[in-house]
Amino acid sequence: MDEIAVVFKALSDASRLKVMCALEEGRLCACQIIELLGLAPSTISRHMNVLEHAGLVKGTKQQRWVYYELAGKEAGEPVRKILKLLSGMYPQMDGAQGVKEEIQEIKSISPEELCRKKRDN
Repeated sequence: MDEIAVVFKALSDASRLKVMCALEEGRLCACQIIELLGLAPSTISRHMNVLEHAGLVKGTKQQRWVYYELAGKEAGEPVRKILKLLSGMYPQMDGAQGVKEEIQEIKSISPEELCRKKRDN
C-alpha cells in the first residue's frame, strides 16, 4: 500500500500532473519542463525528484542536460496500471489538450536554444 500512496501523493500536485501530461508526448529535457511550467529550475528539480521517487518517470543525464520520460516496463505493475489509467483520463481533463499543444511548440526549440534564451533574459 505504501507504494500506491507515494504514487498518488506525487500525482496530487497540479504542476506534476501537467508534467505527466506533457511526458505523454515523449521524452523532455528539464529545460523544456522549466519552459512549460515557468518555474525555477530548483522547483522543477524537486517536482521531478518526487515523480522519480514514485516510479512514475525516469531521468537520464546526457552531457549537461537531464532528460525525463514516463516509466516503462521497469516500473512495477501498480505503477504501470496507474500510468495507463492516467493516460486514458487526459482527454477529459481541463487544459490537457493545451498542455500537449504547448509542449509540441516547446519541443520545436532545441534544449541548447532554450538554455541560451534563459541565460540571456
